[in-house]
Amino acid sequence: MQTLIFGLTFGGIYALMALAIGMINSTTRIMNFAHANLVMLGAMFSHWLCAIVGLGYWPSFLIALVVNTLVGILLYKICVETLGNLANNSNWVVTQFGFSHILANGARHRH
Repeated sequence: MQTLIFGLTFGGIYALMALAIGMINSTTRIMNFAHANLVMLGAMFSHWLCAIVGLGYWPSFLIALVVNTLVGILLYKICVETLGNLANNSNWVVTQFGFSHILANGARHRH
């Protein structure tokens, strides 16, 4: 029973992330390769606020949401907007992969 619940939970999370990636790509025509790592950053920051700082769940969630939004705007400003015309320039793809690796390695070596 526990395996079924975990499977449905993780399947739902993957489905929501795929839906978010599809919505972002269809509205902006920008494929965000750092999307999963941004979700991970928000979850880790929210957990840190709850466990280490001692905030409640909802304040931690809201603060992490604001921080994640600011990081997403920063990602757009650095990786997409500064590189110019997206139709003729694919360098933003490489910068997003780099940003994704920076987030993943930062989470892995957080101590």
